[in-house]
Amino acid sequence: MNSNSAFKGIVWDLGGLFIQVFPESIGIQGPVSPNVAQAGPSKQTGLFKEEFELMHHQFECGLVSEKEFDSAFAQALGKEWIGMHRSDDRRQLWNSVLGPWQNEAVRCVQTTPSELPKILLSNTNPWHQEAFEVSFVQQFAKPLDVFFDRVIYSHHCGMRKPNPSLYLHAIQTWSMEPSDWIMIDDSPINLEGAAEAGLQTYLHPSNTSPVETMRRLGLLS
Repeated sequence: MNSNSAFKGIVWDLGGLFIQVFPESIGIQGPVSPNVAQAGPSKQTGLFKEEFELMHHQFECGLVSEKEFDSAFAQALGKEWIGMHRSDDRRQLWNSVLGPWQNEAVRCVQTTPSELPKILLSNTNPWHQEAFEVSFVQQFAKPLDVFFDRVIYSHHCGMRKPNPSLYLHAIQTWSMEPSDWIMIDDSPINLEGAAEAGLQTYLHPSNTSPVETMRRLGLLS
């Protein structure tokens, strides 16, 4: 982050800040979710193959249908995963990477300065969107977009982070320069794309609470 330049708007990442994620539950690097620790094999599966990673990225860009992704997911899982023959089961497994919402962090967003536009920008897909939006309403009794001025999902935009064009798309509603915005993310790669687009950046440390990050940036009193 460029500490010499004040920001006038905030672009937040979603996973890892406001909601916990356990990507290794389905064979992607990260901590293992207790929900599915016993559901599948510990060895590598087709989820590690480049062709499925490409399909995953296309799903997050809205370039393939849910049916196409489900078919690729079933093939990638292979026979090692027991009980994954139904589409609903695979969808549940895919969504098992989503952990609980960070209650204090979400509520603190509403106490940040009201004059700062707040955007939520996430690389996600239709399955995850439906799941985490439902759980959000269950936990907070309000839809997610009540807490932010704009909520943007990659699969609605045809591109995903770290594509610099996505950050520019996110902030286009406001008559502000890219340098007036700060992107807060836990991914260095995503922040590289934001910096290329001209935004200020802040790397959220994985061992730090989102509330502490807000305090460090002077967003909370």
